[in-house]
Amino acid sequence: MTITIERRCVITGEPYKVEVPKEGYEKWIGGMLIQDALPDLSTSDREFLISSISPKGWELAFGLTED
Repeated sequence: MTITIERRCVITGEPYKVEVPKEGYEKWIGGMLIQDALPDLSTSDREFLISSISPKGWELAFGLTED
């Protein structure tokens, strides 16, 4: 089962969403390192879950992309 996490990017203000396995998301929320709980997500999507900065926002703010 997957769940969709949708938030607004704190840089762009635009909505962004990530589909994640429910079990992995619950493990991360419970304290597991995100890269261990959700290893199949891109680094950009994991960063969004942590900081609410979308890939577009990351590029605008820092001029770099994670992937």
